[in-house]
Amino acid sequence: MRNNVNDREFNKFIAAGEETAVRVVGHETSPIDSNKNNPSLTMSNDDEVVDSTKTLTETIGTTSYEATLSYNAAGEFLSMSAWSEV
Repeated sequence: MRNNVNDREFNKFIAAGEETAVRVVGHETSPIDSNKNNPSLTMSNDDEVVDSTKTLTETIGTTSYEATLSYNAAGEFLSMSAWSEV
């Protein structure tokens, strides 16, 4: 079976009841792709003083991206930065 099977050929395999392995390859774009909305996020809490942060890292291929999560002293979520390439 070829790696690239069009929809019509794929449907023929399914209709025939053949057992087959299907490889699905998605095209993941970076979180800072200009075609995506890359907003930051802010929550409102009584205590809005940042006490700690955590970093999220996403790697696509060989490129890494980071977003920072901020928390107050009570551990309540305050904000998430926009993704940036590192």
